[in-house]
Amino acid sequence: MVDRYVQELCRELQPDIAAPEWQVTGRLAPYDRRSVHQVLRERGASEAAIELMEPFFLEMRGGDLKAASALAWLRHEASPHSLVRADPRWSKIKGGTDSFPRAFAERLKDHIHYRKPVVRVEQDADRARVTFVDHGGPQTIEADRVVVTVPFSAIRHIDFADAGFSEAKHEAMRRLKYSSIVRIYLQMRAKFWKEPNASYATDLPLRWVRDATPHLPGPRKIVECLITGWRARAVAAMTDEERLRFALDQLEGPMPGAREHFEAGTSVVWDQQPHIEGASLPPGPTTPTSCRPCASPRGACTSRAGTPRSTPTAARRPSPWNPPSAPSSSSPAPATSERRAPRTGRPGTVVPPSSGPGGPLTSLDAAAPYPPGGTG
Repeated sequence: MVDRYVQELCRELQPDIAAPEWQVTGRLAPYDRRSVHQVLRERGASEAAIELMEPFFLEMRGGDLKAASALAWLRHEASPHSLVRADPRWSKIKGGTDSFPRAFAERLKDHIHYRKPVVRVEQDADRARVTFVDHGGPQTIEADRVVVTVPFSAIRHIDFADAGFSEAKHEAMRRLKYSSIVRIYLQMRAKFWKEPNASYATDLPLRWVRDATPHLPGPRKIVECLITGWRARAVAAMTDEERLRFALDQLEGPMPGAREHFEAGTSVVWDQQPHIEGASLPPGPTTPTSCRPCASPRGACTSRAGTPRSTPTAARRPSPWNPPSAPSSSSPAPATSERRAPRTGRPGTVVPPSSGPGGPLTSLDAAAPYPPGGTG
C-alpha cells in the first residue's frame, strides 16, 4: 500500500521532491496547501487503507494525517529517512540515545544550572535578562544574547511580556500545537512470538507494536506499544496501572500470550513530561506561515535556537532540564515498512513488516531518533 499510494507519487514528483538544494517549485506548492489525508484520498486510498498505513507515518506526523502538510510528508518519504527507502546511512548511537546528551552534559557541567526553571525573559535595547527560580526564590542574570530552546508547548509557562516580541510572534507561540504520544513498555519473561523482528501496524488503539529488543540476548524481551493523537490523550488520562492493563488487553490480539508472559512495565506520556508537554511539532499546511514570525531576528537579542541571526548568540540561559544522572526517555521511534494486507473488517487487523534493504527493518537497526519537542 505504501508503494502504491505514497512512493508512486514521490516518483512522479522527482526530481523536485528530493533535490538536495530543495525549494518549493510550482509542482510542489499545491501539496503544501493540502493535508496528508487529502492526498491519500485523492490517490484512491480508502479510509481503511489510510488507517492501516497511518502508523508508518508516526515518526513525522504524530498520527494526525488530517492536519499534517502533505509536502513535508512527501519530502520525508522521498528521502533515505523514509523507512521504505532506508539505506546504510541510517544508524543508532552505540550505548543508547541517552549517551548523546550525557556527553554534552559532561563537557558543559560547569556551565549548566540544573533544576532552576526559567520563569521570565525580558530585554531592552542593550541587554537581556533571565529570571529563574533558585533555592525557593527568583534570581535574575543578564546577558548580551539569550537562546531559548524550550518547545512551544512548554514555552507558554515563561513570561515574555517584556521581551520585545511582536504580536505575531506571541500568537504563533500560543497557537502552534505539538502531537500527543504515549509509549508503553512491557517486559516479557521470554519471547513468545515467531518473527525474528516483530513489528506490527494495527487498527487498534495501540497503533504500532514492536519487539524493542530484537538483538539483545534473552531470555527476557521488551515489547513497545506506541499510541498517538486523541487515543494518546485518552490513555494519558489513565493511571500508570490502568495503562499497563489496557496495553496488555489490546496486545492479546496481535501477540497472543502477552498477559501470560508479562513481568513488569512502564509508560511515558509526552504531554505530561515537564519542560516538554508534547512530542513533535508536525508541520501542517499553515505551519510555515505561523512559524515565519518566530524565525524573524527583528527586534532583539532574544531568539529561538536555530533561527537565522545577523550576529551569533553568545550567552546561555540557565537550563531547567534534569541532571544527566536522571534517566531520560528516547523519542517516538519510527515504524517499519509494511506489506499490503487485506482489511478484515473487524478490529484487530495487523499488518506485519516487510523486508527492507539488507533484510527486515527494525527501528533499532534503522533509526536515528531525535528529541521529541525539539524538532518538527
